[in-house]
Amino acid sequence: MTTPRIRTDLQATPLEDQGIKYYDVSDPRSGARMRMYDFEWLIAERMDGARRFDEVASWAKERLGLGPSADDLAEFARKLRELGFFELGEPIAAKPAAAAKSDEPIIEEDDDELTPLPDPMPASRELSPPPIAKEAAKDEIIAVSATMPVMTAVKPEPAPAPAPSATKPAAPAAPRTIEVDPTTSTGKMDTPPPPKKSGSGSLFFVLLVLIGAGGAVVYMQYFRPQSAHVTVTLATPREVVELYDGAAPVKKAEAQTLSFGEDGKVTEVVAKGTEAKAGMPLATLDAYPQVEKSLADLKDRERFYEKQLAKAQLKNDPAELKLAEAKVAEKKKLSAELEARALKLRLIAPASGTVTDVLVSAGGDAKAGQPAVKLGSSQLTADFTVPAAGAPKVGEAVMLKPAGGGATIVSGRVARVTGGVVTVELNEGAAKPGDSLRLVRSKQENVVPVPAAAVVERGGDQVVFVLSDGEARMRKVTVVDRSNPSQVLISSGLATGDSVITSGADALSDGQKATTP
Repeated sequence: MTTPRIRTDLQATPLEDQGIKYYDVSDPRSGARMRMYDFEWLIAERMDGARRFDEVASWAKERLGLGPSADDLAEFARKLRELGFFELGEPIAAKPAAAAKSDEPIIEEDDDELTPLPDPMPASRELSPPPIAKEAAKDEIIAVSATMPVMTAVKPEPAPAPAPSATKPAAPAAPRTIEVDPTTSTGKMDTPPPPKKSGSGSLFFVLLVLIGAGGAVVYMQYFRPQSAHVTVTLATPREVVELYDGAAPVKKAEAQTLSFGEDGKVTEVVAKGTEAKAGMPLATLDAYPQVEKSLADLKDRERFYEKQLAKAQLKNDPAELKLAEAKVAEKKKLSAELEARALKLRLIAPASGTVTDVLVSAGGDAKAGQPAVKLGSSQLTADFTVPAAGAPKVGEAVMLKPAGGGATIVSGRVARVTGGVVTVELNEGAAKPGDSLRLVRSKQENVVPVPAAAVVERGGDQVVFVLSDGEARMRKVTVVDRSNPSQVLISSGLATGDSVITSGADALSDGQKATTP
């Protein structure tokens, strides 16, 4: 049987007190801590979910000079799981009842009754509660009381020392006393008969007695997560529209002056007053037809070599594959160069509008960079100032929302991005001059918005905690938008009406008690 997997987020710090070696183990989720003997932590640390209990027992015998059985360690692991040491959902089979000797007492755990330690404790070394009980007990349930029997671990007679080891536990310190406030316990505290020694393995049996009896005060009070006071919000799926800051007025686009990129003879040109649509040719130079033909031929050759490349990939022929790849890359490069030159030889209307002036004539010469055609646009635009990071790209379709509110969404296209200013051309009929619009950053349907602090990471997953029947229950969720630093949008993992915990989620554990103010 394999061991459970110990939590990797537990933080253990070695220290020595009065000649005895300990580990202070802290829990980052609850902020609590507890002190363990060095051999206790070293054995717990070996439980990684891959090793078997018998392997850990062999390691303890070889490295620590102890002799626990696999069943001893399984029971030890069961106790540690109850105290929150292992990852959620780790199964541990308890030691079978038949494995216990008939003359050994059965220790029954009861949250409502604390059983004192047997006196004297028949162990090979003292196992009194670590000093953290006194350090952390201020204003808690451990207090001086004259009306309750004192639980004392009595130092036994020394046992024969085991073989020397680098990690051998140091000599025991003087026994410590835990005094318990009677108001925290119910029922009479009867002292059970002392357990029977069973060789080296009795060390672990005594440890289990310590955890199950008075030692439980230390472990349960200072390591297990306590009841948390939390705030909640109800999960309500809805449409969420995120907007960029600031609004912009709708205006008519300015008239544009178009010019050729090369010198040449004009073969075609539109007349003044022509109503042009976006993408319509307005004027052409004589070199354009030849470039257009060469470009068509190149496209044909590019398609041919793409087919050759597909065949070479099927044949897995490295030589043919390399040749075909080189040819395809060559044709793509030449096509891009010709397409760029074609744009210099023909003027294309960038948007709908009216030709207000024609400065060249068919059969005449045109100079590169000199005005050839002026286009008065009927296009409506709006200029938005947005952060460079995450700004929309030229040609990207975008949505806009009336600055005064309302559900109407207008659509448009990004025409230019210059120095943080995004110019959006609106679709025909989407708005009128003078309207004030805001640019939509994102639009999500049927999502649950929650405060960013409600979402935490556990085991590589994004999770939230839901308050249910007085307990914090962990839910794995799908986050679709974190663009707003104060709000997260969740698309799955929550149901309508769930009480999502919005405070202290990073310190919660699944099943922890929680209350609202």
